[in-house]
Amino acid sequence: MSYRSIVIVIATYNRPESLNRLLKSIENANYPKSYKIDLIVSCDYSGVFDCENVANDFSWKFGEKKVIAHKNNLGLRKHILYCGDLVKDYDGIIMLEDDLWVAPNFFKFIIEADQFYKGDERIGQISLYTNQIDEYSNSRFVPLDQAADVFFMQVPSSWGQYWTKEQWLAFKDCYERGDLKIDKNSLLPEDVLHIWPESSWKKYFYNYLVKKDLFVVYPNKALSTNFGEAGTHYFQKHLHNQAVLDNSNGKYKFVTLEASNSVYDYNLEYHKDNSNYVLSQSLQGYDVEFDLNGTKNLNKINSEYLISSKTCLKPIKQFGYDLIPKELNITYNLEGDFYTLAKTSDFSSEIPKDKIMKRNIQFVPQAITTEIGSLLKSRYENSNSFKLGNKIISFFRFFSFKK
Repeated sequence: MSYRSIVIVIATYNRPESLNRLLKSIENANYPKSYKIDLIVSCDYSGVFDCENVANDFSWKFGEKKVIAHKNNLGLRKHILYCGDLVKDYDGIIMLEDDLWVAPNFFKFIIEADQFYKGDERIGQISLYTNQIDEYSNSRFVPLDQAADVFFMQVPSSWGQYWTKEQWLAFKDCYERGDLKIDKNSLLPEDVLHIWPESSWKKYFYNYLVKKDLFVVYPNKALSTNFGEAGTHYFQKHLHNQAVLDNSNGKYKFVTLEASNSVYDYNLEYHKDNSNYVLSQSLQGYDVEFDLNGTKNLNKINSEYLISSKTCLKPIKQFGYDLIPKELNITYNLEGDFYTLAKTSDFSSEIPKDKIMKRNIQFVPQAITTEIGSLLKSRYENSNSFKLGNKIISFFRFFSFKK
């Protein structure tokens, strides 16, 4: 197999201990023999030089090492955009922020995925990280299983990701032309529109994926994980973004987007184009969209029918919520009154926070309920970007665990 030139780029800012930890995980990873891999460490200016010193002292034996020390503070968005542009001298780029850790076979996964999806114009990115929490409903996220090691989402990855040169330059071209401006009508999760800060480069890439109808390839088991260090978005360290790392023998099976049955939309909901795979035979043929967590804006749903946890006065069919992944409750017609199939116009626009809270608690063992509740609560309390007012009030109502 002939591999393309791939550079590893680390974006770091004022977290020397985190950077040192990440560099150790990269150093101990597995790489193809006789394969040259360049490493670039980009240090945004903070007024101190600890990160630059750590990077300069680090010995990299798999290719050339370059340390970039910026003279002025770029900020997170500009820094990531700068790092992405470094792909111009390579075929692809693995981007890592300094509070990550990579699994031993992270590079093997990327080169094999790069070969498999090479030339697929509907793939916009390949992720090393994989979501285990739906951050918009703070509920457990489990994709449908299939005979492959990956699934697909229209959700960008920022905690370990890969772009080909073509993928990055296509996004950057749209960004620089001003085609990715975001307003209240953009087809993005409401939290992205109203809570994510302007310093986020990710919200623009999010908008790009949705506008261009592109997807991200996600591994079923993560090849990178996040330590949640204090930084741009958090005041103090937390561990709720830690993912289960893949420590297998590195044999990966891929599937095309068209052949996959595990495809999710911009809101981490099952993609409507694959609806017949999830719907029981008696329900197939409905023009239906999924809103199982009840967080979608009804004004942005174009399908005539909806399956949602939102309140509905004219249900056609209802389902329970016990099976995981949650889509299986629909597939197997599990009896209950949690999810409802009805016309989109017959649903309430309110997010069913109490209902979702009840489901989330019942999926968490009693012994760790308090711990998980505190963990999810701290996610917002420690966020620099969290907005006050109604968001705080609704959050505490959502996570007020009652005996």
